[in-house]
Amino acid sequence: MKKDVKDYLPQHHLDNFYIDEMLELTEEEIKPILLDLITWLKDMSKPIANQLLPVLIKNPNALEDIIKEILDGEKTDTIWKYNIIAYVVKEFPLENKQNLKKTLERIVNKPYKYETIYETDIAAKAILNEIESK
Repeated sequence: MKKDVKDYLPQHHLDNFYIDEMLELTEEEIKPILLDLITWLKDMSKPIANQLLPVLIKNPNALEDIIKEILDGEKTDTIWKYNIIAYVVKEFPLENKQNLKKTLERIVNKPYKYETIYETDIAAKAILNEIESK
């Protein structure tokens, strides 16, 4: 009997039991839990946050819409936005970075209040510079 993908979700910040299994899932199989997984990046000091990075980075196409929605949210936790850009988007293939260009440009050119305070705009600018140099 095949396991429900939701059973792979970490239950606490030390729960890395299913990391290897999640790495084996296709983008279609893991898509239903990607928002739950990326939510762990709100606090990079939690061990599970860093352990989930390879799982998230492996699924750039499935994550694009989720990331756009998070980054475009004016009320979204800005440290979470920074972590997503600095740890996940940074590792995406160039094509996926280009697909996020409009959102990154908004952060750089018209940042919300806390996006400058927490240097989210600087992280976005670094990705834009990389896109433009290729």
